[in-house]
Amino acid sequence: MPIKRIITAIILIAIIANGVLFLSTNWVAILLGIPMLFGIVEWSVLSGFNHIAAKIFIASTCAISALIWYWLVHHTHEYILTILILTSVWWLIISWYITRIHNITTRNQASTSLAITGIFILLTTWGSLIWLHSQPHGPMLLLYLLILIWITDSSAYFTGSNWGQIKFVPLLSPNKTVAGVYGGLAGAIIWGILLAILFGTGIWYKLSFLALSLLTALASIVGDLYESLLKRERNLKDSGDLLPGHGGILDRIDSLTAAAPIFVLGLILLGVV
Repeated sequence: MPIKRIITAIILIAIIANGVLFLSTNWVAILLGIPMLFGIVEWSVLSGFNHIAAKIFIASTCAISALIWYWLVHHTHEYILTILILTSVWWLIISWYITRIHNITTRNQASTSLAITGIFILLTTWGSLIWLHSQPHGPMLLLYLLILIWITDSSAYFTGSNWGQIKFVPLLSPNKTVAGVYGGLAGAIIWGILLAILFGTGIWYKLSFLALSLLTALASIVGDLYESLLKRERNLKDSGDLLPGHGGILDRIDSLTAAAPIFVLGLILLGVV
């Protein structure tokens, strides 16, 4: 793994972990809102909007929507539940779509619908994380989720690099292997034992928390593959070049975009938050 990638990862993990544990939800909203805005700018490029004016307009629309969403999720529990259910259904459809792709068509025109989709995805990611942080045990659960994504990604990278031979979805991501996917899921299950121990009051709940960690890890893979699809459609290797050794912001948070809403929805259904 390149040294730049390691150093960048360590710095980001330290900043986010300390912020999540020790800052108030209002400050965490700002902390996580910064990469969201950078992410929507990169999504603008994936949508075909390369002009600076278009990027500013899309980013401003996202920021205003975030303020509205922030107010709503602090005033009604039913609102966040409805949004999370709709978002989970959306990612289920994307999962189905990805498994049936046989060729990729290059996009040459700007796509307003894709730009709106990006705002929706990043807002639901950001909103679910902020809402989770505001709940009892929220900071610890949010940190658990972030570490879960990191462990899944790192385990997949390690096993795929050492034992990966069979490609997983070569059309979308040539470097992903079946062994890497199994390794990532294995790492998620091992880390999921911690959640089961902390919140599982019986064997059923312990198994449910393990299943939630596994499902979240699967969702993170879908989020990663979906962004890969969008980059292939624009003939881009990375979503940007902001992070040394990592590419763009979206290249770092793509897994989280699908994992976050599903994880938070699972916690709500299990009665943890």
